[in-house]
Parts: sequence; structure tokens; C-alpha cells
Amino acid sequence: MTLDPKKVAARLGAEHMGQMPKNWTTVPGRARKWTRWQRKPQTSWPETVWTNRLNHEPPAPRRSQSPYPARWRRPQQEAPGHSDPTLPFCCQSQIIHTWSTRMVSRAERLGATHAGECLIVLFIPSVDREESVIDQEAWVTASLKMLGTHFRGGTAFPQGRGVWRDDTREGRLVFDEPTVVQCYTTEALVDKHLDVLRDFLIQMGRATNQGAVGIVIDREYYEITLSDLP
Repeated sequence: MTLDPKKVAARLGAEHMGQMPKNWTTVPGRARKWTRWQRKPQTSWPETVWTNRLNHEPPAPRRSQSPYPARWRRPQQEAPGHSDPTLPFCCQSQIIHTWSTRMVSRAERLGATHAGECLIVLFIPSVDREESVIDQEAWVTASLKMLGTHFRGGTAFPQGRGVWRDDTREGRLVFDEPTVVQCYTTEALVDKHLDVLRDFLIQMGRATNQGAVGIVIDREYYEITLSDLP
């Protein structure tokens, strides 16, 4: 199941503002990203072996020229292969043997259950659109209760610094110290309780006199402009 950003935006009554990078995270950290210049892990990617079209045997392993003695070099493991004389001639030109070791999932290694892959991010403001201080702690607690009830949990991080441009007031910049609340859940729960998220955002936005409220669902950012609502 994959969430459609257009359908999510329609149900939220929001505007789809864009997509976050794949390795985006709201807490300091580094996400490892493989490039085409790096070799991918052998345990995660199968190895392809091209065999000889006559005897179906894998080619002899190539050894690089090294100035060190052979006993210092790591022995190379030959890829498994097999001969099948019953194959027709058209299949004997190039035969691909794909093999890989059994991958053990992270959940099995941790002895855990896979609880979710979809990330929800809420932004709890500290001021209203006039930059007057609001009761931020009460809304952080309310957001955690809502996420815990419908999505099994959530985490609030310390305050950061943010800015939002109020286009309805000639581009006025509103600075605040928002609290970021995260929740990892499943796409099925997001689709089931999407109206609950919308109701909470609208309630918080109107009670704290916000020009707009934003939410991230599965790396997609949505913004609900409160002035456009009936």
C-alpha cells in the first residue's frame, strides 16, 4: 500500500507543498547513501555470474596484480555454478546464475516486530501569527495523546527555531520556536485516521490563531491554510 500525495492533500483540505529528501530526518544524524561509485553490500544484492556458452562453467576468478605474497592475500570465493545439458541451444549463449545468501531481516536480528515505516511529523508553534506567546506545552501534550491513541505512540523533541511567511499579510515573517513531534506508524493507520489528523490540526490552528498549519506524512509536506476553510 502506497499513500497517494494528491489524495492525502484532498482529504486533509491542504496544499501539497513538496517532498522531503529520502535521507531527511528532523534530528541530527547521518544517513548512509550508496552511490554508483561504491560497491553495494554483497549480503543485500545478488551476484550475477556469466558462464561459458559451451560448458556452462563460470570463468576462472581474476586476481589482481599485487606486490604482496599470495599467502597475505585473502582467498577469493568462486561463485556457484552448474551445468545443464538439457537446455536448448538458444539458451546456451549466455546463461545467468543469480545467487545470494539468505538475508536476515533487522527485525529478526533484534528479536522485534516491525511496527511501522510511515513517518508523521507535526509542528507545534510557540506563538500566534501576531507573535504573541501561546500555551505550547498544552498542545504538545494534546498531540502526543492523539498520536498515542490512534497511531500507538509519538516523540516530542526540544524546541527549535523556525520562520513562516504570511503571504496574506504582505509576506510578513513570523519567527517562533516550534516543537517537532514525530510518529512512526503504518500506512494503513494513516489512511484510517487521516480525518483525526485533519481535525486536530484545524483545532490547534484556530485555537492558537495561526495563519496555516503544516504536517509531514511519508516525506510529503502538506499545508492547510486556515483562511481558505469555511
